[in-house]
Amino acid sequence: MRAVIADAEPISRALLGEALARAGHLTEVARDGLEAWRLVAGDDPPDLLIADWRVAGLDGLELCRRVRGLGPKAPFVVLLAAADEAQAMAEGIAAGVDDVLQKPLRLDVLELRLRLAARTQTARLELARMRAEAASRSRVDQLTGVDDRLAISSRLEAELSRAARTKSALTVLLLDVDRFRDINDAFGHEAGDTVLVTIAARCRKALRRYDVVGRWGGEEFLLLLPGCTADHAQQLADRLLQAIRVDTIPTSQGRVAITCSLGGICLDVGADESNNPEQVVKAVERATEEAAAAGGDRAAIFRVEAS
Repeated sequence: MRAVIADAEPISRALLGEALARAGHLTEVARDGLEAWRLVAGDDPPDLLIADWRVAGLDGLELCRRVRGLGPKAPFVVLLAAADEAQAMAEGIAAGVDDVLQKPLRLDVLELRLRLAARTQTARLELARMRAEAASRSRVDQLTGVDDRLAISSRLEAELSRAARTKSALTVLLLDVDRFRDINDAFGHEAGDTVLVTIAARCRKALRRYDVVGRWGGEEFLLLLPGCTADHAQQLADRLLQAIRVDTIPTSQGRVAITCSLGGICLDVGADESNNPEQVVKAVERATEEAAAAGGDRAAIFRVEAS
Protein backbone atom coordinates (compact mmCIF):
# COMPACT_ATOMS: atom_id res chain seq x y z
CA MET A 1 0.00 0.00 0.00
CA ARG A 2 0.87 3.66 -0.38
CA ALA A 3 0.07 5.73 2.67
CA VAL A 4 -0.13 9.46 3.38
CA ILE A 5 0.43 10.68 6.94
CA ALA A 6 -0.92 14.06 8.02
CA ASP A 7 0.24 14.49 11.61
CA ALA A 8 2.27 17.36 13.01
CA GLU A 9 3.52 15.44 16.09
CA PRO A 10 7.03 14.07 15.42
CA ILE A 11 6.75 11.07 17.80
CA SER A 12 3.40 9.97 16.39
CA ARG A 13 4.63 10.47 12.85
CA ALA A 14 7.76 8.39 13.56
CA LEU A 15 5.73 5.52 15.02
CA LEU A 16 3.40 5.53 12.03
CA GLY A 17 6.30 5.58 9.58
CA GLU A 18 8.03 2.72 11.40
CA ALA A 19 4.93 0.54 11.47
CA LEU A 20 4.15 1.19 7.82
CA ALA A 21 7.73 0.51 6.72
CA ARG A 22 7.84 -2.74 8.70
CA ALA A 23 4.69 -3.85 6.90
CA GLY A 24 6.28 -3.02 3.53
CA HIS A 25 4.19 0.04 2.73
CA LEU A 26 5.42 3.23 1.02
CA THR A 27 4.85 6.41 3.02
CA GLU A 28 4.50 10.10 2.19
CA VAL A 29 4.28 12.77 4.87
CA ALA A 30 2.04 15.77 4.26
CA ARG A 31 2.98 19.05 5.93
CA ASP A 32 -0.67 19.88 6.60
CA GLY A 33 -4.20 18.89 5.71
CA LEU A 34 -4.22 20.84 2.46
CA GLU A 35 -1.16 19.02 1.17
CA ALA A 36 -2.67 15.71 2.25
CA TRP A 37 -5.78 16.54 0.24
CA ARG A 38 -3.72 17.38 -2.85
CA LEU A 39 -2.01 14.00 -2.60
CA VAL A 40 -5.26 12.12 -2.07
CA ALA A 41 -7.18 13.92 -4.83
CA GLY A 42 -4.36 13.61 -7.38
CA ASP A 43 -4.04 11.27 -10.34
CA ASP A 44 -2.28 8.59 -8.28
CA PRO A 45 -4.12 8.52 -4.93
CA PRO A 46 -2.76 6.56 -1.95
CA ASP A 47 -4.44 3.48 -0.52
CA LEU A 48 -4.35 4.74 3.06
CA LEU A 49 -4.70 8.16 4.69
CA ILE A 50 -3.81 8.65 8.36
CA ALA A 51 -4.71 12.10 9.64
CA ASP A 52 -4.78 13.77 13.03
CA TRP A 53 -8.12 15.47 13.52
CA ARG A 54 -6.30 18.69 14.56
CA VAL A 55 -3.88 18.83 11.62
CA ALA A 56 -3.31 22.38 10.35
CA GLY A 57 -4.68 23.79 7.11
CA LEU A 58 -7.52 21.33 6.73
CA ASP A 59 -8.45 19.36 9.83
CA GLY A 60 -8.86 15.61 9.78
CA LEU A 61 -12.65 15.73 9.89
CA GLU A 62 -12.98 18.02 6.89
CA LEU A 63 -10.31 16.03 5.09
CA CYS A 64 -12.32 12.87 5.64
CA ARG A 65 -15.52 14.48 4.38
CA ARG A 66 -13.78 15.43 1.15
CA VAL A 67 -12.23 12.00 0.75
CA ARG A 68 -15.62 10.33 1.03
CA GLY A 69 -16.65 12.21 -2.11
CA LEU A 70 -13.94 10.56 -4.21
CA GLY A 71 -15.91 7.38 -4.72
CA PRO A 72 -14.08 4.14 -5.63
CA LYS A 73 -10.64 5.83 -5.65
CA ALA A 74 -10.99 6.94 -2.02
CA PRO A 75 -8.31 5.63 0.36
CA PHE A 76 -8.92 3.88 3.65
CA VAL A 77 -9.08 6.71 6.24
CA VAL A 78 -7.74 6.48 9.79
CA LEU A 79 -8.41 9.39 12.14
CA LEU A 80 -6.05 10.06 15.05
CA ALA A 81 -7.40 11.58 18.26
CA ALA A 82 -6.40 11.72 21.89
CA ALA A 83 -8.17 9.46 24.36
CA ASP A 84 -9.96 12.45 25.92
CA GLU A 85 -11.23 13.70 22.56
CA ALA A 86 -14.35 11.55 22.45
CA GLN A 87 -16.29 14.21 20.57
CA ALA A 88 -13.72 14.17 17.76
CA MET A 89 -14.00 10.40 17.53
CA ALA A 90 -17.79 10.55 17.32
CA GLU A 91 -17.64 13.26 14.66
CA GLY A 92 -15.05 11.25 12.78
CA ILE A 93 -17.33 8.23 12.60
CA ALA A 94 -20.17 10.48 11.44
CA ALA A 95 -17.88 11.96 8.77
CA GLY A 96 -17.21 8.50 7.41
CA VAL A 97 -13.75 7.56 8.70
CA ASP A 98 -12.89 3.88 8.42
CA ASP A 99 -11.05 3.63 11.73
CA VAL A 100 -10.09 5.76 14.75
CA LEU A 101 -6.82 5.40 16.65
CA GLN A 102 -6.22 6.89 20.06
CA LYS A 103 -3.10 8.81 21.00
CA PRO A 104 -0.62 8.15 22.40
CA LEU A 105 -0.16 5.37 19.85
CA ARG A 106 0.81 1.84 20.87
CA LEU A 107 3.01 0.15 18.29
CA ASP A 108 1.45 -3.32 18.71
CA VAL A 109 -2.09 -1.96 18.32
CA LEU A 110 -1.01 0.22 15.43
CA GLU A 111 0.49 -2.69 13.49
CA LEU A 112 -2.60 -4.81 14.01
CA ARG A 113 -4.92 -2.04 12.80
CA LEU A 114 -2.74 -1.36 9.77
CA ARG A 115 -2.96 -5.01 8.75
CA LEU A 116 -6.74 -4.81 9.02
CA ALA A 117 -6.72 -1.57 7.01
CA ALA A 118 -4.64 -3.17 4.25
CA ARG A 119 -6.93 -6.17 4.10
CA THR A 120 -10.06 -4.03 3.99
CA GLN A 121 -8.72 -1.66 1.33
CA THR A 122 -7.57 -4.55 -0.87
CA ALA A 123 -11.05 -6.07 -0.71
CA ARG A 124 -12.63 -2.68 -1.41
CA LEU A 125 -10.48 -2.06 -4.48
CA GLU A 126 -11.17 -5.55 -5.80
CA LEU A 127 -14.89 -4.94 -5.42
CA ALA A 128 -14.57 -1.62 -7.28
CA ARG A 129 -12.64 -3.38 -10.07
CA MET A 130 -15.32 -6.05 -10.38
CA ARG A 131 -18.06 -3.43 -10.51
CA ALA A 132 -16.17 -1.51 -13.21
CA GLU A 133 -15.79 -4.70 -15.24
CA ALA A 134 -19.49 -5.46 -14.86
CA ALA A 135 -20.36 -1.92 -15.99
CA SER A 136 -18.03 -2.29 -18.97
CA ARG A 137 -19.60 -5.61 -19.95
CA SER A 138 -23.06 -4.10 -19.71
CA ARG A 139 -22.10 -1.60 -22.44
CA VAL A 140 -20.89 -4.27 -24.85
CA ASP A 141 -23.17 -6.08 -27.26
CA GLN A 142 -23.16 -9.63 -25.96
CA LEU A 143 -23.41 -11.24 -29.41
CA THR A 144 -20.85 -9.31 -31.46
CA GLY A 145 -18.51 -7.91 -28.80
CA VAL A 146 -18.68 -4.33 -30.14
CA ASP A 147 -20.25 -1.39 -28.30
CA ASP A 148 -23.95 -1.74 -27.60
CA ARG A 149 -26.46 0.95 -28.58
CA LEU A 150 -26.13 2.84 -25.30
CA ALA A 151 -22.34 2.90 -25.53
CA ILE A 152 -22.13 3.91 -29.19
CA SER A 153 -24.76 6.62 -28.59
CA SER A 154 -22.61 8.03 -25.81
CA ARG A 155 -19.51 7.84 -28.02
CA LEU A 156 -21.34 9.63 -30.84
CA GLU A 157 -22.29 12.48 -28.54
CA ALA A 158 -18.71 12.74 -27.27
CA GLU A 159 -17.20 12.68 -30.77
CA LEU A 160 -19.60 15.36 -32.00
CA SER A 161 -18.66 17.53 -29.04
CA ARG A 162 -14.94 16.98 -29.67
CA ALA A 163 -15.29 17.72 -33.40
CA ALA A 164 -17.09 20.98 -32.62
CA ARG A 165 -14.53 21.97 -30.01
CA THR A 166 -11.45 21.20 -32.11
CA LYS A 167 -12.96 21.98 -35.53
CA SER A 168 -11.84 18.55 -36.71
CA ALA A 169 -13.47 16.21 -39.21
CA LEU A 170 -15.80 13.39 -38.23
CA THR A 171 -17.46 10.78 -40.43
CA VAL A 172 -20.43 8.77 -39.17
CA LEU A 173 -21.50 5.63 -41.04
CA LEU A 174 -24.43 3.27 -40.69
CA LEU A 175 -24.00 -0.24 -42.07
CA ASP A 176 -27.05 -2.40 -42.80
CA VAL A 177 -26.84 -6.05 -43.89
CA ASP A 178 -28.58 -6.53 -47.23
CA ARG A 179 -31.57 -8.93 -47.21
CA PHE A 180 -30.80 -10.10 -43.68
CA ARG A 181 -34.36 -11.40 -43.19
CA ASP A 182 -33.87 -13.71 -46.16
CA ILE A 183 -30.70 -15.07 -44.56
CA ASN A 184 -32.57 -15.85 -41.34
CA ASP A 185 -35.41 -17.49 -43.27
CA ALA A 186 -33.11 -19.61 -45.43
CA PHE A 187 -30.40 -20.56 -42.95
CA GLY A 188 -31.93 -19.99 -39.51
CA HIS A 189 -31.31 -17.47 -36.74
CA GLU A 190 -28.17 -19.22 -35.51
CA ALA A 191 -26.61 -18.67 -38.92
CA GLY A 192 -27.83 -15.07 -38.81
CA ASP A 193 -26.04 -14.56 -35.52
CA THR A 194 -22.84 -15.98 -37.04
CA VAL A 195 -23.17 -13.50 -39.89
CA LEU A 196 -23.46 -10.57 -37.49
CA VAL A 197 -20.47 -11.71 -35.45
CA THR A 198 -18.38 -12.05 -38.60
CA ILE A 199 -19.40 -8.67 -39.98
CA ALA A 200 -18.50 -6.97 -36.68
CA ALA A 201 -15.08 -8.65 -36.77
CA ARG A 202 -14.47 -7.68 -40.40
CA CYS A 203 -15.46 -4.09 -39.65
CA ARG A 204 -12.99 -3.84 -36.79
CA LYS A 205 -10.24 -5.35 -38.90
CA ALA A 206 -10.86 -3.00 -41.84
CA LEU A 207 -11.08 0.18 -39.77
CA ARG A 208 -8.37 2.18 -38.04
CA ARG A 209 -7.53 1.35 -34.44
CA TYR A 210 -9.14 4.55 -33.12
CA ASP A 211 -12.38 4.16 -35.08
CA VAL A 212 -15.41 2.91 -33.15
CA VAL A 213 -17.95 0.24 -34.08
CA GLY A 214 -21.26 -0.27 -32.27
CA ARG A 215 -24.29 -2.43 -32.90
CA TRP A 216 -27.12 -0.01 -33.51
CA GLY A 217 -29.83 -2.65 -33.53
CA GLY A 218 -30.74 -5.83 -35.36
CA GLU A 219 -28.47 -6.04 -38.40
CA GLU A 220 -27.27 -2.41 -38.24
CA PHE A 221 -23.87 -1.14 -37.08
CA LEU A 222 -22.95 2.49 -36.38
CA LEU A 223 -19.34 3.45 -37.12
CA LEU A 224 -17.54 6.59 -35.90
CA LEU A 225 -14.45 7.71 -37.81
CA PRO A 226 -12.77 10.68 -36.10
CA GLY A 227 -10.59 12.83 -38.36
CA CYS A 228 -11.95 11.18 -41.53
CA THR A 229 -12.81 13.78 -44.20
CA ALA A 230 -15.09 13.36 -47.19
CA ASP A 231 -12.03 12.91 -49.42
CA HIS A 232 -11.16 9.70 -47.54
CA ALA A 233 -14.60 8.53 -46.41
CA GLN A 234 -15.63 7.08 -49.77
CA GLN A 235 -12.35 5.16 -50.05
CA LEU A 236 -12.76 3.80 -46.55
CA ALA A 237 -16.40 2.87 -47.19
CA ASP A 238 -15.47 1.01 -50.39
CA ARG A 239 -12.71 -0.85 -48.52
CA LEU A 240 -15.15 -1.77 -45.77
CA LEU A 241 -17.72 -3.13 -48.21
CA GLN A 242 -15.01 -5.11 -49.97
CA ALA A 243 -13.80 -6.57 -46.66
CA ILE A 244 -17.34 -7.75 -45.89
CA ARG A 245 -18.12 -9.29 -49.28
CA VAL A 246 -14.62 -10.71 -49.90
CA ASP A 247 -15.55 -14.20 -48.75
CA THR A 248 -18.66 -16.14 -47.86
CA ILE A 249 -19.33 -16.72 -44.18
CA PRO A 250 -19.30 -20.31 -42.90
CA THR A 251 -22.28 -21.20 -40.71
CA SER A 252 -23.69 -24.43 -39.32
CA GLN A 253 -26.14 -24.46 -42.25
CA GLY A 254 -23.63 -23.72 -45.00
CA ARG A 255 -21.71 -20.77 -46.37
CA VAL A 256 -23.53 -17.45 -46.73
CA ALA A 257 -22.68 -14.69 -49.21
CA ILE A 258 -23.05 -11.25 -47.66
CA THR A 259 -23.25 -7.67 -48.90
CA CYS A 260 -24.14 -4.50 -47.04
CA SER A 261 -25.55 -1.04 -47.64
CA LEU A 262 -23.60 1.82 -46.13
CA GLY A 263 -24.76 5.37 -45.54
CA GLY A 264 -22.79 8.18 -44.01
CA ILE A 265 -22.24 11.86 -43.45
CA CYS A 266 -18.93 13.72 -43.23
CA LEU A 267 -18.46 16.77 -41.05
CA ASP A 268 -15.29 18.02 -42.72
CA VAL A 269 -14.81 21.17 -40.65
CA GLY A 270 -16.22 19.95 -37.38
CA ALA A 271 -19.70 19.77 -35.93
CA ASP A 272 -21.75 22.70 -34.72
CA GLU A 273 -24.78 23.07 -32.49
CA SER A 274 -27.08 21.98 -35.32
CA ASN A 275 -25.33 18.61 -35.52
CA ASN A 276 -26.97 16.92 -32.52
CA PRO A 277 -26.82 13.11 -32.27
CA GLU A 278 -30.47 12.60 -33.23
CA GLN A 279 -30.12 14.62 -36.43
CA VAL A 280 -26.87 12.90 -37.34
CA VAL A 281 -28.44 9.45 -36.91
CA LYS A 282 -31.47 10.44 -39.02
CA ALA A 283 -29.14 11.68 -41.74
CA VAL A 284 -27.11 8.47 -41.89
CA GLU A 285 -30.29 6.38 -41.79
CA ARG A 286 -31.59 8.23 -44.85
CA ALA A 287 -28.25 7.74 -46.61
CA THR A 288 -28.28 4.03 -45.83
CA GLU A 289 -31.84 3.70 -47.13
CA GLU A 290 -30.72 5.40 -50.34
CA ALA A 291 -27.83 2.95 -50.75
CA ALA A 292 -30.16 -0.01 -50.16
CA ALA A 293 -32.77 1.35 -52.59
CA ALA A 294 -30.08 1.57 -55.28
CA GLY A 295 -29.52 -2.18 -55.01
CA GLY A 296 -27.30 -2.53 -51.95
CA ASP A 297 -23.61 -3.40 -51.75
CA ARG A 298 -22.74 0.25 -52.07
CA ALA A 299 -22.14 3.39 -50.04
CA ALA A 300 -23.96 6.73 -50.09
CA ILE A 301 -21.74 9.30 -48.41
CA PHE A 302 -22.74 12.95 -48.00
CA ARG A 303 -20.76 15.98 -46.88
CA VAL A 304 -22.33 18.25 -44.25
CA GLU A 305 -20.94 21.75 -43.91
CA ALA A 306 -20.93 23.41 -40.50
CA SER A 307 -23.30 26.39 -40.44
